[in-house]
Amino acid sequence: MSSPKTTVTRPRSSSDTSHTSHTSDTQRPLLSDPPTPTLVVLHNDEPQLVGTVKPIHILRRLADIMSLFAQLGLVIFVVSVYTAIIKAGWPSPFAWHPALMTILLVAVTEGILILQPTTTPAEKATGLNLHKWTLIIGYTCAIGGSSVIFYNKVLSGKEHFTTTHSQLGAFTSSYLLIQLLFGLSMVYLPNLFGGVGKAKALWKYHRLSGYFLFIFVWVTAQFGAHSDWYGPCI
Repeated sequence: MSSPKTTVTRPRSSSDTSHTSHTSDTQRPLLSDPPTPTLVVLHNDEPQLVGTVKPIHILRRLADIMSLFAQLGLVIFVVSVYTAIIKAGWPSPFAWHPALMTILLVAVTEGILILQPTTTPAEKATGLNLHKWTLIIGYTCAIGGSSVIFYNKVLSGKEHFTTTHSQLGAFTSSYLLIQLLFGLSMVYLPNLFGGVGKAKALWKYHRLSGYFLFIFVWVTAQFGAHSDWYGPCI
């Protein structure tokens, strides 16, 4: 297999045109124009200027910093929830609800961070696969957590969806299902949207919708964290 072709071009600067070819470096003025960056064009890759910082590198650094803070907050929340679950009495029918829903919270958060950002085709393919399975696992836990709390309400003879947390939870779970089906359809059933090209054009809406879902998941979790069972256990 032949190695990738590399073409290197160096545009002539004003200092090059102002001197003849036989002029030595020692005869050039000290305050001459800075050298023009070398343009390197790689086969099957985008052109880039050697010695310059591409904007995507800056975005990646910012994403890494934000991801670090997000991971820290996520760890603190998960530890506090599971500490409360253990103190409240594990195992119990109710305890499975916060336990499973916390896994959903982790899945949604990590599912978004996985794609922040992806630039190369290989990164996009790997990120999409991890994103897909992370959210599938998360929604499976959401089904389990919702079923557990519904069953626990039936056992205790309590009414359903009487609190802000439960109402937000029902809305967010439905939102998550629609978001999940929307994403899977674009990948595996693009003809529903008129072809692969049109399906890809809808990714930006799926991404934006995912950010709103992320907010709803965390707000719902915070309402649950401030409910009666949680507070006394911390």
